[in-house]
Amino acid sequence: MSVMILLIGTPNKPNKAIIILSIFSLVWLGLSKQQYMPLASIFSLALATIMFVRWRATTATFIYVMISFLTPLSYNYFNNTDSDVMKGINFANKTDTFLGAVLPEAKDQELALSILGLPKSCLSGIGKTWYSPGFRQNHTCPEIQQTSRARLLPLFILEPATFFVPMYKATRDTRPFHSRFLGYLEDADDVDSVKYKISKATSLSTLVAALPIKIYFFIALIAMISGPVFIFLLIIRCKDNRGDDEFYRLVFGMIGLGGIVTLYAIASSVFGDGYADIQKHAVAFMIGISFQLGGILVVLISTSCTCWLNYSSADRKS
Repeated sequence: MSVMILLIGTPNKPNKAIIILSIFSLVWLGLSKQQYMPLASIFSLALATIMFVRWRATTATFIYVMISFLTPLSYNYFNNTDSDVMKGINFANKTDTFLGAVLPEAKDQELALSILGLPKSCLSGIGKTWYSPGFRQNHTCPEIQQTSRARLLPLFILEPATFFVPMYKATRDTRPFHSRFLGYLEDADDVDSVKYKISKATSLSTLVAALPIKIYFFIALIAMISGPVFIFLLIIRCKDNRGDDEFYRLVFGMIGLGGIVTLYAIASSVFGDGYADIQKHAVAFMIGISFQLGGILVVLISTSCTCWLNYSSADRKS
């Protein structure tokens, strides 16, 4: 994301070092976790568009397009989807997504099952998760393994609550931004160290997690909505031939891309694995927030400097 913002904001064609760094970052992101593999492909296509539109860099454009298409193929090659382990993970994730998170919010659950292409026998499993006692041993909806998440889109349109309620619950449960069930310190004794206590007290995630739930959710909502809005404004500004202003491109890019990442982090978590360990899956949420705050900080610093210069100039004239 940093490279994308750099390419959006800079007036100069990037050198080979930046291109190589971006390629390494995209491959790393795409192969690190199945959840963020599609995001790497999306970023690759975005970089390809930027390189072609701004500088007609055909070689770099071709490389980014190839990375976008090869990333999912490579991930599937290195992680055999036909293996028992991957099939088990897929079964568990879809159980938690469809039965545990989405379907409980449907007003007409039989109709929702029909939209998803699932039989009525799955009704008894709604509200259950992979971790419900005895459920995985006596799963009442094995057909869910073959159900595509693409079927969720028409359900979201007909039953908006099946989208908005899980998104709300997932956003609410992201705090405290680290898993309650997984260790996050190499040495458990470090929790009492001065270095750790200072790092935790001054961490942005700690400050955000301390906010009242209503304020926190409002900030998260604004962060997610502002992503698509600022990306749209960025595109419009370029179409209106005002894209030569690096400052606006930089700010719009930081806020827009940061918002896209926050939205993707929550949506891909809850509709990829339900509410299971949401803190771990939505790890990119605070990264997106940080970039947005960085964009706001750039505006504040620029405004302060401009006001100070104007004041100094007026004071000298008087």
